[in-house]
Amino acid sequence: MNSDIAVFIPTKNEIIHIERSLTSALKLTPYVFVIDSASTDGTIEKAESLGVTVLQYEWTASSNFSTKFNWALENLPVNTTWIIRLDADEYFIEDTLNKLPGELKKLDSSINAATLNRRIHFRGRWIKHGGQYPRPMSRITRTGFCHYESRWLDEHVEVKGNTIANLALDFVDDSLISISQWTKKHDDYAIKEAVETLHQEIGIFERDSTTNNVGKQARRAKKDKSLYVKLPLYWRPFIYFFYRHFIRLGFLDGHQGFLWNFLQGWWYRTLVDVKIAEIKKSCGNDVLKIKDHLRKKYGLEL
Repeated sequence: MNSDIAVFIPTKNEIIHIERSLTSALKLTPYVFVIDSASTDGTIEKAESLGVTVLQYEWTASSNFSTKFNWALENLPVNTTWIIRLDADEYFIEDTLNKLPGELKKLDSSINAATLNRRIHFRGRWIKHGGQYPRPMSRITRTGFCHYESRWLDEHVEVKGNTIANLALDFVDDSLISISQWTKKHDDYAIKEAVETLHQEIGIFERDSTTNNVGKQARRAKKDKSLYVKLPLYWRPFIYFFYRHFIRLGFLDGHQGFLWNFLQGWWYRTLVDVKIAEIKKSCGNDVLKIKDHLRKKYGLEL
């Protein structure tokens, strides 16, 4: 048990996952916090029954995951050296629980963040190919030296200085929701992804520029996305699927790999393109019209 690490878990109706993630986090540190947003399914009660403090973050029309995560970094009632974000559908593998405290103690004082490798499990299988593993994620931050960049989706940690360590330790992302729930969740994500894509194409809101480091993996993801948005609408999801499933050998993960690459790589991104096309049909490239459309139709306050 490590007293120099805090873990926060953001939630909104995560009763199907919360006990698993909390049980895992509590093996690492006693300082585990749930950052909830008005759950009504028993998530709060389950967390409190495990002795975990639940803090409420008020989700508004201008909220996104970045604002919630930054609120957590600023409001955790603890002063540990390190803060780790663990999503509700994630958990640490035993090797990470055993080695992580020692690895953090070895880090130089100039290191202000560290990555863990994400293992995606889908329908009972670890997805190892298609560029899905290893995927270093900056989940460990030194208190007071990091924040999440302002994005509607796929936010990255910004770190003061060029000081991110890559730890060869894993955590698992294993959603237990049904495929119907999964597609509904990604339909909600799609409009936020559409907003980010539109911003890259035409610039629909102001975003503070920063010289802070986001890490090698995040920089590569940004570069890949900048290339992706230049491809033709509707063709780019197919190209991405083909690249993942065939060029990057995603087919080696069996039918689960096909479903993952098809649903998350092709279907989801096609849905994003449909939403982009709908917005452009209604608003063209008029930024004010786009913002008004997003506010009225989707309740997003840009």
